[in-house]
Amino acid sequence: MVLCYVDDVLCMSHSAMKTMKGIQRSFKLKDDKIEEPDTYLGAGLLKMTTANGTVCWSMLSETYCKAAVKNVEQKLIEDGKRLLSKCDTPMKSAY
Repeated sequence: MVLCYVDDVLCMSHSAMKTMKGIQRSFKLKDDKIEEPDTYLGAGLLKMTTANGTVCWSMLSETYCKAAVKNVEQKLIEDGKRLLSKCDTPMKSAY
């Protein structure tokens, strides 16, 4: 599986570059470049090789969660709201 990314187009295919080149023939791409992605929808992407040698892609939840929290905080500010500083939890604090 190969991933290619340009602007807001993510192509997942065994021949991603061929597909992206076809798109490039019909549409103008930013800076006229196609490259492997490092982020998608706020999540970091990492190309890795498993223990058995399979190449795959992994999404990093840390960057996605940070971006999601930032978006919620920004929306709360825009709406003149805020999160409670102290709230009950479903579990005891000494659990």
